Amino acid sequence: MPGKAGKPQAEAQVREPGDLPAPLEETGRGVPVSRTARNLAAPPLVTRPAPMMRLGQTIMTSTAATADLLVCVKCKRGAQDPVDDRRPGQRLFDTLSTRDMPPGVRLRAVECLQNCDHGCTVALRGGGKWSYIYGNVDETSHTDMLLDGAARYTATQDGLIPWRERPEHFKRNCIARLPPLEDTND
Repeated sequence: MPGKAGKPQAEAQVREPGDLPAPLEETGRGVPVSRTARNLAAPPLVTRPAPMMRLGQTIMTSTAATADLLVCVKCKRGAQDPVDDRRPGQRLFDTLSTRDMPPGVRLRAVECLQNCDHGCTVALRGGGKWSYIYGNVDETSHTDMLLDGAARYTATQDGLIPWRERPEHFKRNCIARLPPLEDTND
């Protein structure tokens, strides 16, 4: 395709999800170009804008963060007999349900996360994100930590909270990390 003064103009490449970003620099014309592309005389890379979705009257980008905080309500936390009629996992869920959840976080009770020997167990999951399972959660003293961790998780695009920003309990009590589901329609 001819550009200025009849010189051929290269077509822009469109990045696909999962492509690694290249370092960018200004071309002098206000257009960022990857240094690699400039050195190889390749065309500049262009990113697609995030698509928009309409949900009822609310408009949000498809990258809007949503996550589930799953709490095992069957957890006994090693106790043979619950202090009251509720198991520690149920008490944790009940306590969290009285608190305001961070934006984009939905609290859900689950029957069992199969981590019975390691205290109360919770999981964080979100569409297109890594999922995490955390154990050794105390139903009385860890609610603020869980809400902070859920907010940090929701704020990420991929579920990977930078190590230094993770709550200390998350660093030491991660039972498992699961990769996001891949779209099988590709």
